[in-house]
Amino acid sequence: MLVQSLEARLILLELKRIGVTHVINVPDSTQKELLSLAERDGDIKLITATTEDQAVGISCGLVIGGARPVVSIQNSGFFACLNALRTLTLDMGIGTFFLVGLYRRETDKLMVEHTSRAIKKLIPLMSLMETKIFHITGKSDVQNLGLHYTYNKAMNESRSIAAILGAPLT
Repeated sequence: MLVQSLEARLILLELKRIGVTHVINVPDSTQKELLSLAERDGDIKLITATTEDQAVGISCGLVIGGARPVVSIQNSGFFACLNALRTLTLDMGIGTFFLVGLYRRETDKLMVEHTSRAIKKLIPLMSLMETKIFHITGKSDVQNLGLHYTYNKAMNESRSIAAILGAPLT
């Protein structure tokens, strides 16, 4: 799926509109603009985790406590959080919503044509882990209830859903 530039400001506005209370992140260069905006804005609490497993665990704990968190990681981080994802989301049924940035994404190529295995194998891995996928390739994916619908689906169905950011945020 070929993509256009994505604006961090639009994603932050949509996260606020749908009532996200926390963004749990493992530092991510593809989403640094979103994380910086969220920190300056202050409406959504930003929590920085040291590992992706820890980010999933924090998110699930917040969901149990009634919060509405998002886990913000890079594509390689999805590979790193499989144990927590399996235990907390698949086995225990706690909804988890991911914003996944694609590190070193070549935006002129489809994900399956990419030279990076961490990008090429991401979708098959997500499918194996029963994680539904929502591609954000442009402004309309953010604003036309895409994030709202997929976030609520993850929480209402107690499952994991990943919104894949097709390009770095500006």
